[in-house]
Amino acid sequence: MYLVDSLYIAERKDASLFTSNNDFMAYCVELHKEFFVFFTLVQNIEGVYDDLVEIKKAVLFGLLRKLENLNLDYLNILCNGSVDAALILMRTLKEVLVNVSILIDKYDDDFIFSDYIKSSLITEKNFYDFLVKDDDDPQMQDEPSKSLRERMKKSIESSFENSGIDVDALVVSHERKNNFWQKTKIMKRFELAGFSTMYESYRLDCHAMHGNWQNIYSVYLLKKSNGFEINYNKRIPDPRCVLPMIMFHGMVLADFITRFIVNDELKSALQKILNDCLDEVKKVDRVHLDFLKNKAVAL
Repeated sequence: MYLVDSLYIAERKDASLFTSNNDFMAYCVELHKEFFVFFTLVQNIEGVYDDLVEIKKAVLFGLLRKLENLNLDYLNILCNGSVDAALILMRTLKEVLVNVSILIDKYDDDFIFSDYIKSSLITEKNFYDFLVKDDDDPQMQDEPSKSLRERMKKSIESSFENSGIDVDALVVSHERKNNFWQKTKIMKRFELAGFSTMYESYRLDCHAMHGNWQNIYSVYLLKKSNGFEINYNKRIPDPRCVLPMIMFHGMVLADFITRFIVNDELKSALQKILNDCLDEVKKVDRVHLDFLKNKAVAL
């Protein structure tokens, strides 16, 4: 089978023999690669995705493609040893995953997809109205301003046109009150997706985005007896930046396989490949936790 021939399976290692963070991270990177090769292959199975798709599949598969690209960037950031940048991107990944999970679960609900597009276009609509207002502003009639405004308006009009939604028919105040994605706060979305336990870590990830005290203290400062020094060394990522994210993606991919793979034999084979990978990830996660506990005791 082409799928099996294209798989990348990391060489299995006994994580209990690892003696350093680098040992764990090297193996985690390989498991990350294994999972995301499979993640990409599943979406491209014949009959799951075709060259031309209708708007619902366009939204869902566009988001899945976004996850692929973000995870390539995420892996590069981790390999470059920047935990702060990884945490910023991790927050984005979690939110996209929650949205994808809801879209898979409610795939037969056309209104969920229509609302998703409308919610995305609200900001565009507000900016479009701002540009239209500037058309009547005497101070905004110089040629550079007019040309830039027209280009931006055409771009927004194209976005609306290809969404099937009329820019003039989108009433922002109505959408903010009634649109599923506008009225359903992110905490509720985590709950609907079955990821309530992940919400607290999602909230903590925001520390890296704006740099609160916890983030600055743990990454950029060194406490000394009479004050602080700036820490110019990077805080090196550890498996806690990798393993939970693979498991999180794995839960969403499992739902995707259940929903979109109609051949029972193929579905069973895919579920086994996925479970084998996730079982190894969970095993390494448990061993790493023991490693951290033993390290703390030694200190």
